[in-house]
Amino acid sequence: MDNTEDHASIDIKNLATSLRKEFETLHSLSDECCIYRIPHNRRQLNVGLYNPKVVSIGPLHHGREGLKALEEFKKRYLQYFLQRTKVSMEEFLTFIKDRETRLRNCYAETIKLGSDDFMKMILLDSVFVIEFSLRAGIFDEWNISKDRIYTKPWMKHSLVDDMWLLENQLPLFILKDLFALAKREVHSKLYEGISMSKRTCELWEAAGHNLLIEYDLLEEHFPKAEHFVDLIRLCFQPSEIGMQNGELKTLVAPSITELHQAGDFEALNCEPTYVNDYVVIMNYLVNSSKDVEWETNVDGDDFTYAGLIDDLKAYCKSPWHNWKATLKQNYFNNPWASISVIAAVVLLTLTVIQTVFSIIK
Repeated sequence: MDNTEDHASIDIKNLATSLRKEFETLHSLSDECCIYRIPHNRRQLNVGLYNPKVVSIGPLHHGREGLKALEEFKKRYLQYFLQRTKVSMEEFLTFIKDRETRLRNCYAETIKLGSDDFMKMILLDSVFVIEFSLRAGIFDEWNISKDRIYTKPWMKHSLVDDMWLLENQLPLFILKDLFALAKREVHSKLYEGISMSKRTCELWEAAGHNLLIEYDLLEEHFPKAEHFVDLIRLCFQPSEIGMQNGELKTLVAPSITELHQAGDFEALNCEPTYVNDYVVIMNYLVNSSKDVEWETNVDGDDFTYAGLIDDLKAYCKSPWHNWKATLKQNYFNNPWASISVIAAVVLLTLTVIQTVFSIIK
């Protein structure tokens, strides 16, 4: 028997009804989700590291103080963009409206912008990225002298840096689709032979030379990339070599010195310098004790390089590999040592032959 007083029951019912309504505001979980905020515990290590310095791209930093100055540039870029196509602004906005749900689903949190503000933001930011990419290369005939971004190198570099931030992303599909729509009807042959993938790859190849990413690699991964950061991730993703996911049985792996003592460890891979190149890129990434703090935790149950570590251990334990390495490093490490070993082998062979003939006689 319910002994709750009437007024208390009414309050509980109202509370339950209110809570049920909050279910309706929950962000839908979608397989298309690919853009996230950085976890709070990681952000605390360096608060400014993940925030854009010059421009907001996408909804997560939209309207932030300190980034509003670029909003005027976005409007100018949209104006220039519309002047070169016969597609109207109304068509572009309708195009985005038809994809609004998909666009919102790409973000891991509820975007609180209303539909009109969301569409306006997507159009301005998308066209800004497209126009910025176009102006970065072949379109020298445009009056770049009046472009306040390209006449200030520091601003251009800052923009590129901001476009590599995970929280500052737009889904690549909207950039490709809007550019394809603009190309459909243009006032000239200006866009012939130009694609969003081509312009993006040329821009990132030039801007990301320190990342050692070649154009061909960017172009190869562009069709399946979710956004710019994902494109960079795919370029750094190792090939299938050594990627046998599995349980990491021990946190100990052979050191470089141990591998060297076991011989040519690069022979484990089809690429001659795979491990060497991996060490080089890690050397670029980790240069100080502060860099080490960013190292992530190890998932021992599903470690990407579990198979590679097992192969390296087996290679080091092989007596044959150790014998070859000892012979090469101790007896064939310079021309004179090699000559001495060969001479000794020849002398030993002649001695054996002489002994055999002596026995026969």
